[in-house]
Amino acid sequence: MKITKTILVLASALLLFYPVSSKADTFDFQLATHNAALNPYLAPYADVHIDLTGTTATITFTSDVVGGNIYLMGDGGKGNSSVSLNVSGSFSVISYTGTVPAGFNGPQLSNTSPSNMDGFGSFNLALTEKDGYSWALNSVTIVLTGTWDHASEVLTDNTEGYMAAAHIFVTTSPADKSNTALATGFAADGPPVTVPEPGILILLGIAMSAIGAASWKISKL
Repeated sequence: MKITKTILVLASALLLFYPVSSKADTFDFQLATHNAALNPYLAPYADVHIDLTGTTATITFTSDVVGGNIYLMGDGGKGNSSVSLNVSGSFSVISYTGTVPAGFNGPQLSNTSPSNMDGFGSFNLALTEKDGYSWALNSVTIVLTGTWDHASEVLTDNTEGYMAAAHIFVTTSPADKSNTALATGFAADGPPVTVPEPGILILLGIAMSAIGAASWKISKL
């Protein structure tokens, strides 16, 4: 019985003192909601990854490849930006950059905040790439500073209920500048996808094993 109590105490201590705060906090979701122009093309359209370390949040949009097509990001025209975020609280933009597929022009992003995204409302942080498919991006990275406690708190819903959106160029993968876009449209966030840190999963496993061992021991008494 003493051994069982010792195992439980050790497992609880591991969970209590696991240094979660010493690691970057992350949050991931996808742009999976779309307007009618993207109806023929399956979601998701882009992945959004937020990495929060201290007061610095690094947010990265990455194009998805689905069904043989890649969903690039680019200028939406008529006042719409290329990528948009609705950031919570006070924040400052440190830097932003993008990458383009081989052979494409750019990147040449500019800060056009705030900006509208057709059908998804207004966002308080927006970046716009130079016009046209030949300038389309396959990733965008934005670095911010603020006072968030967790990566999941960096963004908040706008008045229409969306945290992030992008203007999408659909083209065959791998992208070729000499082609034209199969379709263009807008996409915004869908249900978030979060993955627990591996260390937490290991410690939970240890704790559950300890509880199982304790239950077996008690049942034998």
